[in-house]
Amino acid sequence: MKKVILTILFIIVLTGCSNEKMVCTKKENDNGIISKDEYTLKYDKDKLQQYKLVSTYEFNDMYTEEEINEQKKKAEETCEYFKEESNNNVKCILNIKNRTITVEVSTDLKNIDKDSFENLMFVPLDDLNNKKETKKMFKNAGFTCK
Repeated sequence: MKKVILTILFIIVLTGCSNEKMVCTKKENDNGIISKDEYTLKYDKDKLQQYKLVSTYEFNDMYTEEEINEQKKKAEETCEYFKEESNNNVKCILNIKNRTITVEVSTDLKNIDKDSFENLMFVPLDDLNNKKETKKMFKNAGFTCK
């Protein structure tokens, strides 16, 4: 029985413990827009493997359809920029429903070189590889991280 338990623990240690995920969120209500940003960073050991940002903007009734459509156009342009500049290695998904705009930007770092990542995401990759410092950076910007 001890051998079975030790074997199971050994398999768990080898397969599951090196992968970690950090999720940092921030929600704000400013001038009639409720915004939420959620970063999901997936690590293998101490190296960032996947990066995802989901930003949601909910506009209240003081915004006209024209103003919301202008924001939708800007979001579409942002997605096109990410796709073009990354040779489609950064995914950008735009979801528009009523008065809410959601933009999801993600990449697998196996598919994009360091310089391209840093130019598109405006953050040094080495900084994100340091999980402790990354968490501190997010907390200093008002995010809650798990």
